[in-house]
Amino acid sequence: MTHRRLANAAHVSRTLSLAAFGAAAFITAAVAQPPGAQISIDDALRIARQSGLATITKIERDHRKWEAEGRDGSGHRIELDIDATSGAVLKTERK
Repeated sequence: MTHRRLANAAHVSRTLSLAAFGAAAFITAAVAQPPGAQISIDDALRIARQSGLATITKIERDHRKWEAEGRDGSGHRIELDIDATSGAVLKTERK
């Protein structure tokens, strides 16, 4: 009887651990992708490449836009702002 209770307790413990992990993964996903955002980081990377960035050194989400930095095929620095909802390039700055 004692062995059976210990086995059940171990099963409950594993189940609770998995439930907590699932909740943590859900919270992380919700933080990583703010409400209303329609394009993913993969979409933003694709748009940045299509807009002339041959090498992307940095990309980050800032409120309602993606900010990408990198270099074009000639080695010139470029910074792009991409609308996180529509995917439109808002600003291109060549340095």
